[in-house]
Amino acid sequence: MGNGGKMRYYVLFTQTLKQWDVTETIRKTLPKGRGTVFYPCVELWMGSLGQTVVEALFPGYVFIRSDMNQNEMSDFMRDCRREVHSFIKELHIGEGRTGGVTSVDGEDDTLNALNDNEAELLDFMLGFSTESVGRQQFGEESDAAGNGTEAGQRNCRRKLPSAGVVGMSYGFQEKDGRYVVMEGPLKGHEDRIVDVNLRDRRAYLNLKVGGRLARVGFTIRGKKYWFPENRAASNVLEDGTVVNCSDVAAAMMRHMSKK
Repeated sequence: MGNGGKMRYYVLFTQTLKQWDVTETIRKTLPKGRGTVFYPCVELWMGSLGQTVVEALFPGYVFIRSDMNQNEMSDFMRDCRREVHSFIKELHIGEGRTGGVTSVDGEDDTLNALNDNEAELLDFMLGFSTESVGRQQFGEESDAAGNGTEAGQRNCRRKLPSAGVVGMSYGFQEKDGRYVVMEGPLKGHEDRIVDVNLRDRRAYLNLKVGGRLARVGFTIRGKKYWFPENRAASNVLEDGTVVNCSDVAAAMMRHMSKK
């Protein structure tokens, strides 16, 4: 049967502390090739802790991206409840309604329909995994007070899903205000950045959830940090590729001399 091969999102609500357990149970039960279950997470800098933490973007919410139709999903969730040792509620998508994730109020189990922008955000986040977390190649991180912490030190408060985890990105800002991402999930997606909070090390993307811009971790370093050698003539393309004008000029001269 299915949903005509078209993927759609189904949303579940459970206890925040059971979010990972519920996700893993459903993942192991979900028929192979029928979809993905996850809850989006972001790695953010916490100045009060002097390190980064990974937090769920929507505490308590679990998303299933599947080609199952509504009846198939309801039957699947009915079977899953036998395996899940936690409160779990299937939130029905309200037809013809738009908006973001809303809180569960009493017996109302209707979730505002995910608009295209929010579905796009979930699709974007699904492109990343836990491998993007804690893999920066830097010596030390420093908090606002200048206190160093060992690279890779993390305060992961809970286990993480295998998909939908956006780690910290690192880069610099050009003189014209343009941001260049050198490392991390945002590399190649600079066009999505609409604002950056330098102190909190967060970038806000052109994707909204519940009317608010989605946030991800983004640490800005000075350009000299990335190019410690004397590269005054260097330029960086939007994809992070370094072009040294002196080298290009020298290559052109060599080519001309051969003619």
